[in-house]
Amino acid sequence: MSLSHRLDRIREDFLAADVPARMRAALDTHIDRLVAEGAAKRALAAGSSVPDVQFDGITSKRGPARLVALLNRGPVVLTWFRGSW
Repeated sequence: MSLSHRLDRIREDFLAADVPARMRAALDTHIDRLVAEGAAKRALAAGSSVPDVQFDGITSKRGPARLVALLNRGPVVLTWFRGSW
């Protein structure tokens, strides 16, 4: 199953759950905004090169995690959480 299909399934499951209308509306608003801003067109494509970075907040038995080491183990998804303030 492709990532796109998996994400569609997650969204369908979310919307099928007992989710308040306010949360559904917020999700739709944010999705619409991302689509309108062309976020997908600016995302890195499969096979794109990225610089090797060190994640100081993530450690393993061997010390801080490095992107190249994580990629050697399989696909990596990076997200940023700015906090809930």
